[in-house]
This record gives sequence, structure tokens and C-alpha cells, in this order.
Amino acid sequence: MLYKQRTAQYFHQHRIISIITGHFVVIMILTMAVFGNSLGKSLTSAFAWTSCPTGDQTYVVRDGNTLSDIATSHSTTWQELAQHNSIANPSWIYPGQTICLPATHATSAQSTPASAHSNTALAESTSTSPKSIINDVFGSDAPSATHIAMCESTLNPYAVNSIPIGGSHAKGLFQILHPSTWSTTSQAGMSPFDARANAIAAHEIFVRDGHSWREWACRP
Repeated sequence: MLYKQRTAQYFHQHRIISIITGHFVVIMILTMAVFGNSLGKSLTSAFAWTSCPTGDQTYVVRDGNTLSDIATSHSTTWQELAQHNSIANPSWIYPGQTICLPATHATSAQSTPASAHSNTALAESTSTSPKSIINDVFGSDAPSATHIAMCESTLNPYAVNSIPIGGSHAKGLFQILHPSTWSTTSQAGMSPFDARANAIAAHEIFVRDGHSWREWACRP
């Protein structure tokens, strides 16, 4: 009888301990969920700000952008952008983040639109639209060249492929590898984000390859 009483008392005590432990685990999980979300927001705010000084232009980060690419397209350095925006880790920027462009380096480049199609529509509203540039540079080969540019970048002069190929990234209207292939053209000293320079470089590559598009993933 005494043995049964001690056994019952043992299981009763351990049941209470199990209940207490279970409640503790649940409380810990809820606490981490609440404070983890707050911590994430704190870390995000620590990496960058969104309130730009008067006179600055803004650039909204898109998927695939790097701080170095943004700096290059706006004639500045990633170091200056990181310092100006209080970005602690220059390798960590995220889509939707606002980058402040110092007034001395703010260019005619537009803040990133909601989609590449909006950027294309803006460019086509001027006399230097991608299509008109391609027509000027490629002449009778313009229809196939326009198809290639549409396939490669959706006619977006600021397009960047975030996946590196041999240390280079495909950039601009015709997605030419920069700096590797870009440096072999007459436009090496120009920005790959200059639509006309990119088209001229693409035409040079097209001609030296025997009027073929073999260096592009897209085909006419």
C-alpha cells in the first residue's frame, strides 16, 4: 500500500513539473515571436534611413540591385552612399529600401518606378528613347536588335542581372557583361547604363560576331 502511495505521489509531482515546463516553453516562444519582430524592425532601421535631406533625390532599391551598381549609375561611390545613408553593411540592401542620393551626385536618372515597364514608358516619351536609339545605331538590323533588347532588359537602360558571370554582371539595355565584355568595346570609358553607349557597344559585338547574336541568351 505504501509503495502505491509513493508511486502515485511521484507521478503527481512530475505531472505538475511537466505542466509548468510546458507553460514556460509556450511563454518563451510567444516572447521570442513578439520581441523577434521588434528586433527585426530595429535592425532594419539601423541599416538605413528613409528620410532624405533637402535637395537629395531618392532611389528605391529593386530586386537584384547592389549598392555598387546604384552608385555607378549615379556617378558616385558605394562608400559615399553607405556613409550618406548610414548603411552599416553595404552588402545588405533590400528591395523597397529608399537610398538617398547626395544632391551633388543626383542625376537625371529617375527614382526606380514600380516596374521596368514604367521605366520603359518614361524613356519612350523622349526623343532619346531606347527604341529610337536602337533604330539609329542598328539601321536595317533594328527590328532584331529591338527584340533582343526587349528580351534581355525589357528596354530598361538601368537593368542589372545580380548573378555574376566570371566576376562580371550583365548591365544596361543589351545586358552586356561589365566590365569583361564591355571593356573590349569602344564604349569602355562610358557607363553601361548610358542607353546609346550600350547600343553602340552591342552593335560592335554583333558586327564582330559576323552579324549574329550568339553572345546573347535571347534570340531574334
